[in-house]
Amino acid sequence: EEWFPICEELARGGVRVLAPNLHSNSATKPRRLSEEGFGTVMSSLVKYAAPTPSKVVLMGKSWSGREALRFTSRHKAMVEKLVLIAPAVTAGAKRPISRVGGVPILLCWAEDDSMVPYKTAKMFNSVPGIKLFIVSSGGHSILPAFNKPIVDFVKGPVAA
Repeated sequence: EEWFPICEELARGGVRVLAPNLHSNSATKPRRLSEEGFGTVMSSLVKYAAPTPSKVVLMGKSWSGREALRFTSRHKAMVEKLVLIAPAVTAGAKRPISRVGGVPILLCWAEDDSMVPYKTAKMFNSVPGIKLFIVSSGGHSILPAFNKPIVDFVKGPVAA
């Protein structure tokens, strides 16, 4: 539901949108799906959504953002752009973060996010070309303030 306004706007603009809710599916929710399992599910979805050799824009929030980052670090050839909203990354994510160079990333965060604190965004400082969109309040949510920057980023040119 949180992604619906963004997906709707992208679809109205001619972007093909596939929005699986892995977090709410009992078979694919956090702690049920391994990193490898997430990669298998995402590879299958990407091949379904883009059956010809093309790339997709991958978006994720929190746990899904972390897994999208990991997926991209292993499958850069499948990902055109990456949109992350307060990805639940830890110190162990430095390696995947360093491996996504060349993939344009939009990172969105609310400074008052208590679930994944904004200070976590500093882990992305070494990624060239990253775009950061910050709001002062809104917690751990996909905020309406993120809609336009995300739509503009997705529909804009590919440039890291």
